[in-house]
Amino acid sequence: MEEKKLQFFRYWLMFLSVSVNAANTYVLVSFSMPEKLLKATLLDCEKHEIPAVINGLYQDSMPRTLDKIGYFASLAPKLSMLIDPRVFERYQVTQVPALIVEQKACTDIVYGNLSLDLMLEKIKSHGGCHA
Repeated sequence: MEEKKLQFFRYWLMFLSVSVNAANTYVLVSFSMPEKLLKATLLDCEKHEIPAVINGLYQDSMPRTLDKIGYFASLAPKLSMLIDPRVFERYQVTQVPALIVEQKACTDIVYGNLSLDLMLEKIKSHGGCHA
């Protein structure tokens, strides 16, 4: 039981460190995504050092959510991941994965099953913030 508590606090500290990061680029994901797509997206997030945001708890359970996050953290140890429904609400995101890039008063959002390289290139070449 003590190991579970330690694991909980370790992941909670990870959430807090990301929450105060004030990053302006996010990838919104869901545990309901197909596992292969979710893994690929989270590995891409780690590669690009972009925080992954989930909307809420897995099966409405903090222990199950921590188990899921622990599993993905074992695959991508440098991944930053947080639970923040406010990000979903702020940008009115209802489908995932979604890449959000916010610059000053301008926000670009790209949805779909694309690599982050392609999503970032799409924003760079066709995004409203770069027009």
